[in-house]
Order: sequence, then C-alpha cells, then structure tokens
Amino acid sequence: MTRAAGVLLIVLLSAMSAHAQDAPSSETQIDLSYDATDVRIRPSPGGGTVHHSLHIVLSGNRVSETNNSRATSGKTQDVLHNSQLGEEVVHTNSSATWHVLGAKSLARTRVLPQSVETIKVNVLPDKQCTLSVTNRLKPGYKEYAMNSINVGGMAYYSSWQASNELCAIR
Repeated sequence: MTRAAGVLLIVLLSAMSAHAQDAPSSETQIDLSYDATDVRIRPSPGGGTVHHSLHIVLSGNRVSETNNSRATSGKTQDVLHNSQLGEEVVHTNSSATWHVLGAKSLARTRVLPQSVETIKVNVLPDKQCTLSVTNRLKPGYKEYAMNSINVGGMAYYSSWQASNELCAIR
C-alpha cells in the first residue's frame, strides 16, 4: 500500500469511528449517487437521465465497486468489479482506475473513447464527504461516446451533465 493510500484509509477509518463505540472496522464503505443528464444525437436521438448508485468498499489497498445505473426508461445496468487502488479495470469501450489524490480524497477515472469521466470523493470531519462528477471531452472531440443503457450499445451525445451528487460514509 502506498503512503498516500494508507493515510487516506486512516482518515476514512477515523471519520467512520469518530462517534462509534466499537473499535473501527478494517473496511470503509462509501455510498455515492448522482444523476447524469445527456442529449443523445445518434442512434435514436433523444434526451434522458440516468441515476447512478455506487457502493464502494475499501479494505487495505483493495477497492470493490458495485454500480447500479437506472435510466428514466426503467432499463438498468449493474456492474461489479474488484481491484487494487491504482489498478486499471478494462471494460468494453472504457477503462476505470480508483486512485488516491491525497490524504483526504479519492477518485475514479474512467477513460472513454472521446472523454474522461472523473468521480472525486473528498472526506470531511464527522463521517461526512462530498462528491464531484465531471466528464471532459478529450482534445479534438465535440461529442461524448459511451455505452447507452437504452440503446444497448455505443451511442453519441452532444452534452453530458452530472447533478444531485451525494456521498455518505458508513
């Protein structure tokens, strides 16, 4: 485990046990959620929102992510992966890596064909945290390309915006 990862885990465990009567667990659980609103330009042009709920478990240098995505159409997609902090997990048309940014922040970077999505968690005192989600186009691209729950494959979007970002440490 890197020094920064160790410091983050200590900060997270301290935040979790600040008001607990029992000894701190060696595991940290973080619940994240946000809505992604987009405008699909092809195929089947249209707009929509997808609600993402992520459950993150940190244990030592290991990270487990359960991601449930639900579109306004009612279609869902569940993804589960386990890795080490800093290890790239490859998916169809993307890859994702959880990494420590500093003593009080953690991020997942997901590299998509035409953009980079970043989920950043900042740890605050008293078992509190904040979530920030961005998706930035790579140089030279004017549209976002990613798998669509509604289309069932690759789709292209003129805009993408995160909102209703929530974070909780258990």
